[in-house]
Amino acid sequence: MAQTNKALPIGIKSFAKIIKNDYIYVDKTRIIAQMIDEGSAAYFFARPRRFGKSLVASTLEALFSGQKELFKGLAIENRLDEELFAPRPLIALDMSLTNTNLGVDEFRRSLASLTSSSTIWREDAPSRASSAFSPANDFYFKPDPTLSAPQILGDLIKTLFTRSGRRIAIIIDEYDYPYLGFVKDPEKAEEIGLTMRNYYTRLKALGQYISFVFITGVSKRTGMGLFSALNNLDDISIDHKYAGLCGFTHEELIGNFGDRARKTATTLGKTPDELLEEFKNYYYGFSFDGNTRVYNPFSALLFLDENAFYNYWFDIGSSQTIAEYINDNCLTVEEFRKIPISRNFIRDPDPIDSSGPESFLYQTGYLSVRAGEIAYSYTLDYPNREVYQSMSRLLINTFFPNSSKAENARAKLRKSLKNVDARALIEALNYLSRKIPHDAYAQARRKTIIIDGIEINFSEWLYYSSILSFFIGEGVDARAEKYTCQGQSDLVALHDGQTWVIELTVTHDDNDVTAAQCALKRIREKGYAEPYDNPILLGIAINGSKRAIGAWEVGYKTDSLK
Repeated sequence: MAQTNKALPIGIKSFAKIIKNDYIYVDKTRIIAQMIDEGSAAYFFARPRRFGKSLVASTLEALFSGQKELFKGLAIENRLDEELFAPRPLIALDMSLTNTNLGVDEFRRSLASLTSSSTIWREDAPSRASSAFSPANDFYFKPDPTLSAPQILGDLIKTLFTRSGRRIAIIIDEYDYPYLGFVKDPEKAEEIGLTMRNYYTRLKALGQYISFVFITGVSKRTGMGLFSALNNLDDISIDHKYAGLCGFTHEELIGNFGDRARKTATTLGKTPDELLEEFKNYYYGFSFDGNTRVYNPFSALLFLDENAFYNYWFDIGSSQTIAEYINDNCLTVEEFRKIPISRNFIRDPDPIDSSGPESFLYQTGYLSVRAGEIAYSYTLDYPNREVYQSMSRLLINTFFPNSSKAENARAKLRKSLKNVDARALIEALNYLSRKIPHDAYAQARRKTIIIDGIEINFSEWLYYSSILSFFIGEGVDARAEKYTCQGQSDLVALHDGQTWVIELTVTHDDNDVTAAQCALKRIREKGYAEPYDNPILLGIAINGSKRAIGAWEVGYKTDSLK
C-alpha cells in the first residue's frame, strides 16, 4: 500500500526514529525473521555505502531489546511472543563512530569508549531493562580504564551474561570502517588490523555466552581478517534469500511510493509509465546475487523528494578516491562492461585494499553482477545510468587540472550538440583529446585489454573510450555499436532529437585527410547510419603522434556513396 501522506526517511538509519516519527518504512522484517529462523549463530552481510545496512542493524537492535510496539503492523509482529524472538541483553556497536582522524592510539581509545557504552541495558536506562526482564536487573558496567578494547569487550560479554542469566546478541555495523580509514597508510593499517583481529576473536572465544551475531561491512575481505577471527560466520551477502534485505525492489518501490511517483510524473510533465521507465533506467539495477535487482534507497528517496534526476548516491561518495584509483590503474570506463566472472569472484572476493580493479569496483558498488546465459556464469556491468554516467564524468574530470577547465570542456560539448554544429563538436572533442594526460598515453603503450573476446591495442582504445565517456558524462545517449581489433569503431550519439554517427580511426603517418575520408566512407559502406532518421555522419582521424584530431569529414545519409 502506497504511504502517500508519510514523510520520506532520507538519510535516517534508526528504525525506531522511522516508526515513531511516522516515516515510510519499507518492511524488511519478513526477511529478518527468516534469518533468525535459520538458526545460524553469526551472520555477515556486505553492501556498499548508503545501502541501508545500518537500518537493518537498527531493526535488529529494536527487536532484541524488546521494543515490540515498534513492530505493530509489520510482517514479524505475530512472531514476537516466540522464544526465538525474545528480548535479550544486547551489545550494539557502530564502528563508524570510532575516531580514525588522530592516529592509532586515539582510535584505540575511542574503540574502548564505544565498547564500554555499547550495551542497550545500563543503569541509566531502567525502562528498557524492565520492559525486557522482570524484575529488572542492574546492568551497570564501568570497566577498568587501563584495559584494552578487546579486554573490555570480553568483560562486558561475561558481565551481561552473568547478571541477566541469558545469552546475549551482538550487532556490529560497519565493522571494516576503522581499517579502511587507514588503508592509505599500510603501517598504521596493519596496527589497526591487529587490534581488530584481537577484538573480533573475543566473540569466538566467548561464543558460549552469545546467542546471535550480525555484522555488516563494505567488504568481506580486509586486512583485519574477520573470517579468520570468526570462522563460524555465515556470509549471506550473495544468498538469494537475502538479496532484497537492503535496497528497494521494483515491487517495493511501487507498493510504498507509487502515489508519490505518480505525483512526480505530473510535476515533470510525464505519464506514470514514462517516468517509471526513465526512473528504472537511471536508478535500478544494483545486484549482488546476479538475479535480484534493487534501487539504492538513497538515490530513490532523494529523487522522489526533489523531483529531479541527479547522481545522488555517486556524488556523496569518495569520488576523489575513485578518481585516484582510475588514474593509478590507467582505467577507462568502457573496459568494465560485461566482464565474465566466476561465482567464486563474488562469493570470496579479494581483499578490497589489494584487489584488482574489477573486484574493487564491485565491492564498492560501482559494478553489479549479472547472470550469464549458462548456469552459474556471471558478468559485471554498471548497475544503471547514474553510475555509468558518473564514472564517465569522473574519468573526464581527471584529464583537467582544475574544475573550471573541466566545466569549460563540457560547456563546449553541450553548446555544439544544442546548435547541431559539427565543427564546434570537433573542436570540443579535440579539446578533450589534447587534455588526455601524457602519463595515460605512456601507460597505454604497455597495456592491452580484451573487449568481447578481442584483444585491443589500448593506445587506440584510449581515444575511443575517452570520447564515449565525454558524451556519457554529459548525459548524452551515446553507445558503442561495434569495435574490432583493427581499431574501427562505430559510435552513435543521440541528443535533442539529433543522431550523430561517428567513425574514429587513429593514424600514424600524417595522412589524416585520407583517413578521415575513409572513416566516413566506412559508415556508409557498413550501413551504420541506416537505423536512424536524418543522422549526421562524422569521419574522424586522430593523429597518434600529435594526440589530436588531424582531420574530419562530415556527411549525411542522403549523400551519394563516394
